[in-house]
Amino acid sequence: MCTLANKLNFNDHVESVRKSANKKSHGLLVLKKSGFQPVHLVQLYKVQILPTVTHTAPAWYPFTTSEQQGDLEKIQKLALRIIFPELERYY
Repeated sequence: MCTLANKLNFNDHVESVRKSANKKSHGLLVLKKSGFQPVHLVQLYKVQILPTVTHTAPAWYPFTTSEQQGDLEKIQKLALRIIFPELERYY
């Protein structure tokens, strides 16, 4: 569901996406600590987290600020750090 504020901005929506994806990232961390292999964690990321971040993005992403875009990118970087902690850089 897309949340639109009265002033035609997507602050509430981006915050909602961020909170939802962070909860799912925590689940990813729990599974990583319990021994799940990276290949399975990547599958889980693709099914649970990525759709949360990209759902209807073509409609609202162009209207987000660079700060909001950075917040959305941080979600994906967090998941990558959880799955592949040995990597030094995330593009």
